[in-house]
Amino acid sequence: PNGLALCISRSCDQRKVLASWILRKHINRSHVSLLEMGHWSQIQLDFVLAGFEKCGSSSLAHDLAKHPEVTFIPAVSGDARINTDQQLVQDGHLFWRVGGRLLPPFQLVQSFNEGRCCTGGARVAGFSDAEVLGPPSKGPAKRGERNPVYAFQRMLMKMVSLVPGAKVILLVCDPIRWLHSAYADTMNWYAGREDDPPRPPLQDFALADFVAAPKPTSLSNKWYNLSRRRAFFTFLAEGIVRIFGTERVHMLHRDSLDPSLTADSGVREAYNRLAAFLGLRPFEAHAVFDHKNKRVND
Repeated sequence: PNGLALCISRSCDQRKVLASWILRKHINRSHVSLLEMGHWSQIQLDFVLAGFEKCGSSSLAHDLAKHPEVTFIPAVSGDARINTDQQLVQDGHLFWRVGGRLLPPFQLVQSFNEGRCCTGGARVAGFSDAEVLGPPSKGPAKRGERNPVYAFQRMLMKMVSLVPGAKVILLVCDPIRWLHSAYADTMNWYAGREDDPPRPPLQDFALADFVAAPKPTSLSNKWYNLSRRRAFFTFLAEGIVRIFGTERVHMLHRDSLDPSLTADSGVREAYNRLAAFLGLRPFEAHAVFDHKNKRVND
């Protein structure tokens, strides 16, 4: 048989129970693995910056990490060869690692709580996963994770909601500017290899929810991995509020954090409202708010 699972109490002798089950089911021992499950209540997580990609989540996380009462998991390396633009935060992938399970594996929970989990995405050539991690923070702090594509995955947001008290931060932006930014950043949707078809014009993505790929590529199969539907922020936010309730969700607009569009005092006010939502004291008077990953023509 394939895909079988056995749930037993931690107080049981796991080896004896497993051995008895293998004999009854006539299963090859080499096809069996033993995995201890944890619980959502064991995850030490206070908030998730869950969306939205291409709306300035890198800048928001970078500035939020300057608050002395905030730490992001996983910690980012200070090695300039790895962290080339000196970001204070890297994306975490805790809930992606849980997969389709109803409960998180205990080792995964333990690794996250110790600050050793969970990096992801593109690997840094010449460096191990351990080197990509920075030293875990010490002392009490609000613990957060940044992954601006969580918001698109209802199952992942449901997992986050099961962590007691965990809050969600959403950063939205102008949908038209979002599409221009997402189209220009081809990392996730158009590899541009020699045998790839030409990149479709921006207009195609503006006029249709999905754009067909003439042939499969390394980044796209039937459809290009870029859709204007990812900019339906109010629709997505409404679904997240249904899961968490209004008290656990805080939404900002990117323009409120842009000093070129609002006074410096307005930017500070927006960050202090966010701090209050997370139960933090206001930012220090000398705190400087930066922009990361900002394109010149954005």
